[in-house]
Amino acid sequence: MKKLFFAIIFVFFSFDLYSQQLDITTDIGLGGGIEMASADSGTVWNASAFMTDIEIMFNTDNDPLFEAGFSIALPFTHRLGLGIIPKIKLKKELELFQVYGCIGGAVYIGSYTMIGVQTEFGVKKKFDYFSLFGEISPSFYPVGFLDLNNSSDIMSDDSGNGLLIQLNVIAGISFKF
Repeated sequence: MKKLFFAIIFVFFSFDLYSQQLDITTDIGLGGGIEMASADSGTVWNASAFMTDIEIMFNTDNDPLFEAGFSIALPFTHRLGLGIIPKIKLKKELELFQVYGCIGGAVYIGSYTMIGVQTEFGVKKKFDYFSLFGEISPSFYPVGFLDLNNSSDIMSDDSGNGLLIQLNVIAGISFKF
């Protein structure tokens, strides 16, 4: 009986059960940009909040062109809050660098609420132990946007003026585990 047990264990563990490797990529970036929305007085342009963005993405070695994960965005000027952005990313390796596109559903909470869609288009240059990246991030928030008629520049859930559009530029460093 003991030999049968060890034979079953040997056969079971001799197969390559863990053929896929899970890669985790962490990006840490800083950025800011501009935002635009319609207000009672017309179209209003403002600087968007300067923020840090921490992105954690997962992929397997069987699908190196696709990643899924999330970002945590922490605005720290104009208004404080927390953004949680689940997202998917498609990437293409070129000879000198990597290009990528990303889309996600953004939810910001804190002293304000914003719900919308965030996109990213970027490049990443790999080095031995890290990568540097830069990206442009257009975002669209139809729910809970900036009360542009209020000079205190706070978010308002009942401003009801329409779509808030942001265009941010983010740069940072990336690590792969």
